[in-house]
Amino acid sequence: MVQISAPIDISVVELRSSHMTNSQRAWISIAKDPVGLNYGVHDGYDDELSNYYEYDSKVGNHKQVSVGDLLVIRGAEFVLGFGQIESISITKGTKSLRKCPNCNGRPESRKTAVIEWRCFGCKKEFTTEQLRVEVVEVSKYRATYSRTWRDANHPMTINEVFSFQANNDTQSAIRKLDPVKLPLLISVLMGTIVSPDKLNTQLPDLIIGGYSITVAKRRRGQQEFRLALLKAIGSDCLISGPNPECVLEAAHIRSFAEHESHELNGGLLLRRDFHSLFDRRLIRVNPKKWTVEASPAIRKYETYNAIHLREIQPPEKNPPNEQWLMDHYNAAESVFA
Repeated sequence: MVQISAPIDISVVELRSSHMTNSQRAWISIAKDPVGLNYGVHDGYDDELSNYYEYDSKVGNHKQVSVGDLLVIRGAEFVLGFGQIESISITKGTKSLRKCPNCNGRPESRKTAVIEWRCFGCKKEFTTEQLRVEVVEVSKYRATYSRTWRDANHPMTINEVFSFQANNDTQSAIRKLDPVKLPLLISVLMGTIVSPDKLNTQLPDLIIGGYSITVAKRRRGQQEFRLALLKAIGSDCLISGPNPECVLEAAHIRSFAEHESHELNGGLLLRRDFHSLFDRRLIRVNPKKWTVEASPAIRKYETYNAIHLREIQPPEKNPPNEQWLMDHYNAAESVFA
């Protein structure tokens, strides 16, 4: 294995303003969506998106990506976050490529169609059993950025981020970003209001402190779930109302460990402390009265005593599932008692 690394001191992980000039290179990369982003031609990559991004020598621009570049990661609908590449490892491996059995062209997967596959080239339709699979040798790359990764605070859609690309590339999994527009892109993703004349000098401060070495495995799709709720509801905590996007989290009404699904009507946007208390059933929502209840154990704190029996307004768009809220309400009874 070949390892390409930058000498980064973990105690001083930063992008200095001198780096954030028009020569700063940045890329936007497509991650495999946990709920089924269609790769069609292959099976995607083994990404732990807050730590590293994987690609191979069949991907366009793979030779251009370098240590020190900024890597912005997008999912099926939203930009998920970004980090500065600290190291790139290279190993040998193989890759299975799906091909049209008629012309060897690129196939497209259509999950809802009667015949799932169709060739982009000759337009012939065929089943999974009829697919031609070719195994080829490739170089596999892993770009690591765990110490500078930042989750996006603002839900920027994939259509919105297209205008920040350096060209009109719509095919490559790794696409070059316009370095002139990069400071504005990062500012928008972080939900930070920065005056145009200070974008380059303030950008390093948005990235400093962004490293988070993940010990527990992150829930797959959690960041995209949060951004989808922000897009649908806005930056309103169900309990405390309008808040900065960076303090709002996506809470699952039903235990994710048991159901492993991200449904919009199964999620609540909550301020970070309320999310923690909701998960521990120390606060609950009565969907019949649409009021918040705080357990006796936390009502000794003024902040949480103030929300006890507070009337709340569920969002008009994608309101939470009332039955699931009632299940959570009843399950919290033992904690309240």
